[in-house]
Amino acid sequence: MYQQSLPGAPASIESAQAWVRAITPGHLAPIADQASRTVAALTANAVATITSNGVITFTATPSRTGLLVTLAYPWDPSRADTTPSLIDASDVESVVIRRSKGSWQVDAEVEFRLPQLVAAS
Repeated sequence: MYQQSLPGAPASIESAQAWVRAITPGHLAPIADQASRTVAALTANAVATITSNGVITFTATPSRTGLLVTLAYPWDPSRADTTPSLIDASDVESVVIRRSKGSWQVDAEVEFRLPQLVAAS
């Protein structure tokens, strides 16, 4: 498992892409582009809606068959109207926005699987 924390700043979009490419093992090369694009979109969404001084926390777990990526960040609902839509992000498994003790948190999860394994399922 790999972890990365990045500030809620526009430069983090490119940093997140580079990070996910760097931790993707060679046998998962066929899904590296898709993972990079999706992580960039999720990071852009986070940057657009994160609280002031918030940090985006990423976790990536590679396996023999794919790559599971999660990200979490403190969400500012007053910035939600500027959020890019996640409806077109068909790769995203789940996005949960929850409130706990007066603050909001976004948790997103996406799993990338090798193409031959997707076709077989």
